[in-house]
Amino acid sequence: MRKFKHSSLLAIMLLVVLVAPISAATLSLGTNHPISYSPGDTLILSGSILPTYDRGILSDIYVAVVFPNGSIQTLDENFVWHDTLVPILSAFRLAKLDAPNFYSVQLTSALPSGLYILYLVAVPTGANPFDTSTWLGSARAVIAFNNYNITLVCSDPSCVVTCIVGKTCP
Repeated sequence: MRKFKHSSLLAIMLLVVLVAPISAATLSLGTNHPISYSPGDTLILSGSILPTYDRGILSDIYVAVVFPNGSIQTLDENFVWHDTLVPILSAFRLAKLDAPNFYSVQLTSALPSGLYILYLVAVPTGANPFDTSTWLGSARAVIAFNNYNITLVCSDPSCVVTCIVGKTCP
């Protein structure tokens, strides 16, 4: 009985090792706030790539955002957002890369409220970034954007104050 337990555990560990995906790189993606943003806030992205093996493999690097409605945009090398798949780096030889504060934007009230998921993904050059089996590495960051306006009405009829949730009202 004891031998069976050990061999079962060994078989499970071996299965996990064989089935678990192995990353060619460790990627990180971070923002300047923990999670919550409002109109007027500045979103700053930082990222890094640390190859774990296959250093030098030609890869395409994508920065993408998934909007609350499910639509996706990618950021190109000129820091322009596209509705199509455009890598921020193309045919990049996988190497150590630190990119602190590589993108910055002031958020406006034109953005819908909700959760935004940001991705940093590395794939072999020409591979489909929607196919997660091709990913050499990935990282993600989630932010909540709150664009709700509240109107506070005071007892004095001339007193109406509009503020944005999360901001200090006058």
